[in-house]
Parts: sequence; structure tokens; C-alpha cells
Amino acid sequence: MWLKKFKTKFNLPIILKITLWYSSFIFLLMSLSIVLMLTLSSSLGKSVSQSQLKKSVNEVAKNPDRFESFDSGIFFINYDHSGEILAGKYPLGFNLKLKLEENNVRTYLKNNYKFYYYDSKIQNSNYWIRGVYPINHIAKDRDRIIYIILFFAPILFVLVILGGRKILKRGFKPVKIISDTALEITHSQDFSKRIELEEGNDEIHKMAYTFNTMLESLEKSYIREKQFNSNVSHELKTPISVILAESCFSLKHVNSLEEAKESFEVIKRQSKKMSELINQIIMLSKIENTPNLELININFSNLVESLLNDSYIIFEEKKIKVQKNIQKDIFIPGDKIMIERMIDNLLSNAIKFTKDIIKINLIKKNNQILFEIIDNGLGISEKNLSNIFNRFYQENYSRNKSKNHGSGLGLSLVMEIVKLHHGNIEVESIPSDFTKFTITFNLN
Repeated sequence: MWLKKFKTKFNLPIILKITLWYSSFIFLLMSLSIVLMLTLSSSLGKSVSQSQLKKSVNEVAKNPDRFESFDSGIFFINYDHSGEILAGKYPLGFNLKLKLEENNVRTYLKNNYKFYYYDSKIQNSNYWIRGVYPINHIAKDRDRIIYIILFFAPILFVLVILGGRKILKRGFKPVKIISDTALEITHSQDFSKRIELEEGNDEIHKMAYTFNTMLESLEKSYIREKQFNSNVSHELKTPISVILAESCFSLKHVNSLEEAKESFEVIKRQSKKMSELINQIIMLSKIENTPNLELININFSNLVESLLNDSYIIFEEKKIKVQKNIQKDIFIPGDKIMIERMIDNLLSNAIKFTKDIIKINLIKKNNQILFEIIDNGLGISEKNLSNIFNRFYQENYSRNKSKNHGSGLGLSLVMEIVKLHHGNIEVESIPSDFTKFTITFNLN
């Protein structure tokens, strides 16, 4: 519990958290680098100075004519065979009486002085060359490096922190814009607003583009839902108003059985319309809330034949000639009720608008099922073909209302059923000539 309170109390902004994290990391890295560099420089300086001393002394021993008392920080001393100095210079604090012997580089310490020295015998003689290298030179160079590092390291550290913080603020600026826009949309309920950012291809910009896409989808969904609710209210209001008006009229003015029957017919017709609308809405809701269907193998051919037989009386009454080409025993995996509703809606639509002919084709070809319904009715204008699957859409609204009393949900429902069964639906039409709906199901 206390840990949770501690975290809540010190819930720092993310920019500050990142700044503290990388600052600590850089500080640790710089500290380790300085320590490592000083250690390596001391070791490397020792190795280089000893190697340089040994090389220089050996060169002079091979070529005595090149003898100089001081060269490149090294003091050279020329001894005879008895250890007496013949020539050369020596640094302060160095013991000139040290024994001459050819060996590795040796070290001499006295008080605060430290020296490397190396002896080499001159070729073909009894004389010696001794080279002396004061280590104080190395220490001074190292101290100079330390002072430079200690002076510039804090400046560099501060510049890195400030620069990094500035980059972080600039990088997280889109996040603030995204947050502010989201809050604004939440308060205003205005889904038309978008996250406005400059061009960019980093992860934050991609996230903003994703949010904008999501907002666009939400806006479209919100508008559709709003329009849907409005349309449903309107569609239900009309029959309810008619039923109420007819009921009131009947109670006050009906004096005979015939007049009562007429009123009951009106009420029945409007009630049926309401029932059909509600059934369509329920079916749409079922589809939208059924991401995965429980599929069974359906005899598509028998289903089409059965629905045609059920509509035989209607065909006779309306004097509609049905021309069919239905292959036998075509099976499709699907939901029987939905497939039946799909066929019925398309067939009802054709019955409403045809002049006198309906053609129905059902064939199977190359692992595809092709289902077509064609009528020779009013047709659909080209500009409205893309709208006919929208909910509550009806072309030439007033004329259609008087003719078919539809709700405009039938074709929308058909399309949803086709999509749910992974099929494809297309429509082709020429006004005053024909309308053809083609549904394709891929059995693969």
C-alpha cells in the first residue's frame, strides 16, 4: 500500500523520467570512461615510454655519432668501462652511480622523483650509453589531460541533458496535441475534429494517423447511427399515427360492419408494416452481433425452389412470368434463416418493381456459386446505384412509398448477410429496362 502511495506521490512526467534516466546513464558512462581512460593512459604511457627509451638508447649504441645529451624527453649519458661519465646530461635527482648492466628497463625512485633508465653497451667498445626518462613528464601530461576532461565533461554533460530534453519536448509535442484533441472531442462530442500534425513518419505520427482513421470511422458510425435512429423513428411514427387515427375514427364514426372491416384492414396493413420493419431491424442487429456463424450445409437449390413455390399465388395475381435456371443440389455452408431472408428480400424487391418478368439463375462454376435475380421493371439510375444498399435508402422515395410500402432496409440486410457469408453482391441496371442483382459465393 505504501509503495503504491509512494509511486503516486512521485508520479513524474514522462519527459522528466526519460531525462533523469538517460542523464544518469550518461553520467555513469562518462565517469567509467574517464576512470578507464586514466587507467589505460597511465598503463599505456608507461609501456610507450619504456619502449621509446629502449629503442632510442639502442639506436645511439649502434650509432655513437648520433649521440646527443637530450632528445625527445630522454637524457643520454656516456660512460667508460669503469663507470666514469664521459659526456651527457642527467636529470635532477637521478643517481649517476647506479650499476651499468644490459637488462630490461629499470626504475629508480628517490623522494618524489621517479625515473626509467636503460643501459646499452656501444658496439665494438667498452663504453656504455645510458638513457634516463623522468616519469614526471608523463604525470604532467596526464594531469593536463585530467584538468581538460574535468573542465569540459560537466559542460558537455549539461549540453547533452539540455539538448536531449529539447528533443524530447519536440518529440512528445504531438502526444500533447493528441491528448488535447481527444479531450476536446470528449467534451464537445464533435467527431469531425482531427489531430492536426505536421508531416512525419515516426511512431507518434503513425499513431496520430491511426487515431484520425479511427475518428473518421467513429464519425461515420455516429452519423449512421444517428440517421438510423431518425429513420426508424420516422418509419414507426407513420404507421403508428395511421393506426391511432384509424382507431379514433372507427370509435367515433363507424356504423356498419363493412366500415369496421375497412378500418381493421388499414390497421392490419400498418401493423404488418411495423412488424416487418422490426423484424428487419432485429435481423440487422443479429448480424452485427454475430461475428462468427454456426454454419450448416444448406441445399441452396431447394431453398430457392421452395421460396418460388411459396410465391406462386403472388406471381399469378400480378401476372408475373418467372424464368428460372436452377442447377440441382447446389450446397452452401451458411445460416439457413439468413440465406432464406436474403433470397426472400431480393425476390420481394423484384416482385414489387417488375413489369411482368423475373429471371432467376443459380449455377455452380469453378468452386463458385452464382445467384442472379433479374427483373424488367423501373430500373435504377446510375447515380443512385451506389446508394441502394444504404439503410432506409429508396430511389424516388415518394413514388416507391406509394407502390411498395417498403422500409428501405431490405437491400441493406441482403448486403450484410452476403458479407457475413464472405460473398460478394453486385447490381446492374438500366432505367426503364432491367435490374440485375448478382451474388457470388466462393466455396474455397
